[in-house]
Amino acid sequence: MADDSADARASTTMTGTFTGTFTGTFTPAPAPSPAPSPAPTPAPSPTPPAAAPESPNNSTIPPNVMLSDGYGHRWTIENGVVIRNSTATPSSNVNLLLYFNGAMYQRNEAGGWWKWHINQWMDATDPRASSSPSPSPAPSPAPAPTPAPAPSTGIPRIDAVRHPADMLEIGKFWIIDNRWGKAGINEGGESYQFMQAVERLNTLTPSGGMACRIQWKWPEFNQQGQKINDNPNYSEVKCYPCASYGPMPGHSGPDQYPAWEYVVRAPDGIVIPTPPAGTPSNIAEQWQPKGGSVIRRAPCSAAPGHVLPKRVNSMAAGSLVADLRWAKTGVTNGRGHLSWDIWLQETPDQGFGFVNASLTHEIMIPMGNWGLYGRHPNGRNPGWYSHDVTIDGVVYHVYLAGAAYSFGGGMRGNFTNEETGAKRTGWKFVVFQHDGDNHPTDNNGNIHLDFPKFFAHMTSHKGLGGVNIARGVEYCTNLQLGVEVVYGQGDVTLYDFNITGK
Repeated sequence: MADDSADARASTTMTGTFTGTFTGTFTPAPAPSPAPSPAPTPAPSPTPPAAAPESPNNSTIPPNVMLSDGYGHRWTIENGVVIRNSTATPSSNVNLLLYFNGAMYQRNEAGGWWKWHINQWMDATDPRASSSPSPSPAPSPAPAPTPAPAPSTGIPRIDAVRHPADMLEIGKFWIIDNRWGKAGINEGGESYQFMQAVERLNTLTPSGGMACRIQWKWPEFNQQGQKINDNPNYSEVKCYPCASYGPMPGHSGPDQYPAWEYVVRAPDGIVIPTPPAGTPSNIAEQWQPKGGSVIRRAPCSAAPGHVLPKRVNSMAAGSLVADLRWAKTGVTNGRGHLSWDIWLQETPDQGFGFVNASLTHEIMIPMGNWGLYGRHPNGRNPGWYSHDVTIDGVVYHVYLAGAAYSFGGGMRGNFTNEETGAKRTGWKFVVFQHDGDNHPTDNNGNIHLDFPKFFAHMTSHKGLGGVNIARGVEYCTNLQLGVEVVYGQGDVTLYDFNITGK
């Protein structure tokens, strides 16, 4: 991570409602025709007008001339274009606007439906058809409730579903909606606020893997039109929603329930008007009334079925591998990347609390970059570039930071730096960066990573200070794959993602 505060990274909250489905194909489905054009990165908006009273559920234009959502935003239609707070949204030929169960929907003259989500229109169907309590047949065909047959990829089609507490864990993985670097950016729908949501398939794939979808919108400018990252008080990286495998370092205890409890909002659209009793103050102060039902559980250890920790020099090729396919499934702009974040430690324990942790290395292997973020040769700190290595036919440009275990910082110094004899206060940061925007794939769009081969290179190649990048006695404790965002909006899906080990 280019700018990192490690113990903030363990924060986990969830909010938002997903629209659409997991289609089960690697290639994103084309947008329906005619479809609204993707929204450009929103420009800073002025202070919004006074909030209007919320419209009754199932209100429409026509016959109304104006609707207001639960946040006080005003909605109208002018010449077939949907207007939100005096700003035109990317839409055309709209003949119906519907406010239903806390969300805004539009229908155009061709009969297409879209739902407003994270400052853009996304594919939808008429929500009134699927929510009707009457079992009698509708006059016109309604969307079939039965999932479509699984395509050849093995990913069944599903709609967004309610996730009870134990459903944040799937197989060997925790799905973590992680806003560790949000600093003073508030959650909401304005251009200077952020929104983020994570959804996942509720069953394992035939390979034993999982699939999940991440959507986000993080601002580039604050309410005064100033670039947020020009202010040193803000983190460069805002978040890392991810799938986590193995014991995640940094938590404050073996069972952070309730001692280090976070409110997690399920993406089910349930309305909770006010923060529940006991909600942490930093969340309560930014509470949004339309956010999903509340789960009081956060990943504190590791889902069962993993093989970590494993000592680096005990791993043979093929003993810890990952396979995945991924795609941008919606508008993705701004700056960020989809990347692995891999943790090595001096000891095999989980490392509760970064202050007392035995962290030695943080290793990133990006899968895709946008906005040139991290891209070689000019997207990352050029002073960190060290050398190139080819692993399984892929050329990686290796970047090294944190000489003498100084990256990240904040550790108490319970372990000695073998290079200097001083106490360690941080860890080493290593990046294996591919060429271009996307990591190479095989003919089926699959990415196969053999992690022991990366570790073997680190233990045999000299890096900072003329010593090997790693000694080999370190333990790999945790593998994560997720999205780091600097700013912008995006929509990424991981398909049939799996880690196997022995």
